[in-house]
Amino acid sequence: MTDIILSTDLHAADSAMQVMRENEIAKTVAEYLAGIYPDHQWACNCDLNGGVVHIYNLNLSGKWGFLMKVKDVVEDGWKKKIMQAGGELLERYRMSRGRFNQAQYEALNTDNFGNHIADK
Repeated sequence: MTDIILSTDLHAADSAMQVMRENEIAKTVAEYLAGIYPDHQWACNCDLNGGVVHIYNLNLSGKWGFLMKVKDVVEDGWKKKIMQAGGELLERYRMSRGRFNQAQYEALNTDNFGNHIADK
């Protein structure tokens, strides 16, 4: 895994450069989560203008995930913050931290529309 490397200016003047940076951050975060919690479908989207990274586990929900500030994802200690947030998301759905568990997944409660229900 590579560390996220950005200049101190998180808002790139050039839009193509900004898109590249956003993709780099999103990819690095998703790959890191996939390494810690394998076989889960992690999806990340970075918005440098908004200063946030959206992180989802698509096995559980494409609507609900967690939001982190970009500055928290690019500074020292970001791996621990991402690991904790990803693990907390799994636990909200009563999934164990670690590799995806099909039996746990099949036992999850769903609402009338088939969406998985997280703890509040």
